[in-house]
Amino acid sequence: MEQPRGTSRTVYELFRISLVIRALGAFAEVLAGIFIALIPNAFILHLALTVSQLDIDGSLDDSLVQVFITSLHWLIASNQLIIGAYLAFRGLIQLVLVWELFRNRLWAYVGLMIVVGIFILTQCIDIYRTHAIPTILITLFDLVTLWLTWNEYQKVRKA
Repeated sequence: MEQPRGTSRTVYELFRISLVIRALGAFAEVLAGIFIALIPNAFILHLALTVSQLDIDGSLDDSLVQVFITSLHWLIASNQLIIGAYLAFRGLIQLVLVWELFRNRLWAYVGLMIVVGIFILTQCIDIYRTHAIPTILITLFDLVTLWLTWNEYQKVRKA
């Protein structure tokens, strides 16, 4: 990936760093999706019980433990294969787009902006419902990535 003319070095480096971070997150999503799709329900129940017992000494925040246990019960109650496939597919799409951006494919800029835009919309709905700090932070990162991608796309398109 070459630095387009007219791009400041700092903005270009931030763009590249955001792509690497996105790729690492996408890789983690693929692994988590495969893991979730393949693990048996009994293991998830065992994990939930183990985590809930860690709070015996009061070292964990009760609300965090409750969120974790609720999430695990939700995972068991829903179709974990669909959730696993969703995560893996979402991560795979991002990996392909980042790979193609590093290969200077113009269409990948547009693709990444569309995908990140969709993620931002769904995360805003989640923020409205849950006010979750991690989701807010991820959304802020996505907004920065969207701006950096738009900025680089404009410069690459003109070059």
